[in-house]
Amino acid sequence: GLRYVILFDGLDRARKTDALVAALLNDLFLLSNIGIGSVVVGPPELRGDVYRQFAERFATFHFHGASDITSEAGIGFLKSVLRLRAIEDVLPDDEQLRIARWSGGILRDLIALARNAGEVAYSFGADRITAEHVDAAADRFGRALLLGLSHEATKRLVGLSTQVLRPGNRSFVEFTASDDVDIDLLVRRLVIEFPDLPPRFLIHPTVGPLLRGLRI
Repeated sequence: GLRYVILFDGLDRARKTDALVAALLNDLFLLSNIGIGSVVVGPPELRGDVYRQFAERFATFHFHGASDITSEAGIGFLKSVLRLRAIEDVLPDDEQLRIARWSGGILRDLIALARNAGEVAYSFGADRITAEHVDAAADRFGRALLLGLSHEATKRLVGLSTQVLRPGNRSFVEFTASDDVDIDLLVRRLVIEFPDLPPRFLIHPTVGPLLRGLRI
């Protein structure tokens, strides 16, 4: 009466998606033939048409979105993650909140922004992180996200930004992923998905203030 299932975790960090998919297509087929199920935690680009053959091998497909930065529970969770990594003397409560909002609710971005803010503070000889340090880290982070963005994706992102009432406003935007350009915006985290019913979408907060400087 036992059912064996293998969990492939951490594959969302794989650098070569094509090689990952090629290997898994063979392995998952063999595992299925001997009655072993599989759960794969993979990169978000598996949602695109290029890898449809892979996604169709699974009975269900779940997208892990961001924590809701508009709710007390979501912000509380993000701040609790930061508190485990830095004491309040180094990262005060107000700056935790600021980092949480800049992160857009994405856990890895939250941690990266906190680390970058600490590096900025250290470079200025400060012994605690301030709002200025956090904002400087957010600016650098947003510019890094935009590097190498295609012309088509740039136009799409700027078009989405016209729905935002003012620069830096964290309003949700109307977005339906319909092609590889849209998938690329999700994969690069330039557009953040909150897995609600229906899902909500947000331009990454660190990118919003920079959109006016993009050339299209």
